[in-house]
Amino acid sequence: MIIKPRKLPIKTRKLIALARRLPPQHPQYPAVERDMAINLAAHRGENSLNYYLSFLPEKDYLILHHIRLKGTTYFFQMDTLLLTSAFILILETKTINGTLLFDEKFRQMIRYSSAGEEQAFKDPITQVNHQASQLADWLKKFKFPALPIETLVVNANQQTILKSSPGSTNAPRKVVQSADLINRIHQLKNNRHIPHLTPKDLRKLSKLLLKYHTDENPDLLSNYKINQNELIQGVYCPGCKKVPMKRIHGSWLCLQCGTMSNTAHLAAFQDYGLLVNQTITNKETRNFLKLESIYIAKRLLAKLELPFEGINKGREYTISDEFLEKELS
Repeated sequence: MIIKPRKLPIKTRKLIALARRLPPQHPQYPAVERDMAINLAAHRGENSLNYYLSFLPEKDYLILHHIRLKGTTYFFQMDTLLLTSAFILILETKTINGTLLFDEKFRQMIRYSSAGEEQAFKDPITQVNHQASQLADWLKKFKFPALPIETLVVNANQQTILKSSPGSTNAPRKVVQSADLINRIHQLKNNRHIPHLTPKDLRKLSKLLLKYHTDENPDLLSNYKINQNELIQGVYCPGCKKVPMKRIHGSWLCLQCGTMSNTAHLAAFQDYGLLVNQTITNKETRNFLKLESIYIAKRLLAKLELPFEGINKGREYTISDEFLEKELS
């Protein structure tokens, strides 16, 4: 049973918005575009596991995606968490292409590209094992019975070739192709068949994980050292992606391709909430959407039905998390 569904992380949404709002000639644009591509590829890879996980009996497994908890000092995040009465399983998903060599001696992963280039990465086996250690410490704080925590690194890119260093025993046990994931989970279940938690304990644990989960929500402008004034302002055309559209007779008109839209401004409000601030005033609306009329901005804000505080010029509207996560057509 899926307790916490997988959704596009807020960090990835922010990267998409920043890539859209940052001029291509900006010195930070290549880094933003690269990081956006990496995060989107990771999300697609994690999503591809949904098919295989759907074959697990719902009554035996509670599944939580993207769980991020506060450890003793730092936060730690797990791609996918499977709860059973006999054990917990943490899945770390990788989507890197090329040939991957798991070097057990030096605890690193080396990628060989088709062009013959080598690139070193942190060892995902060590990474997910550290997550297991952090989760075990976290569970102790809440007096949960000690139970086995298993880990797997799942390769979600079927074009990737997996190799391990000579004499390696860890990688063959801990790394699995996504197509073989269910078989490996069944093997773990056969080996870990003694129950440690009751169904009531499992429900309690899942609720506790949800309660203490905290999304990663970075300030990207600060992280990339970008000034708000450097962002592209205006409403993007949903057709040709040009900016800005012009507000005419209650609709948005693209002067480039002639597209008309009644809802194009919604994406602009999302971009503002993701990148600048989750509170917005009438004046800030006019500046960001490139509007001249106080009354048009007021009507647009009213139609969003956002909660607000204050009156007249001091009124501030709150762009909710639910609005930021909304999929716009």
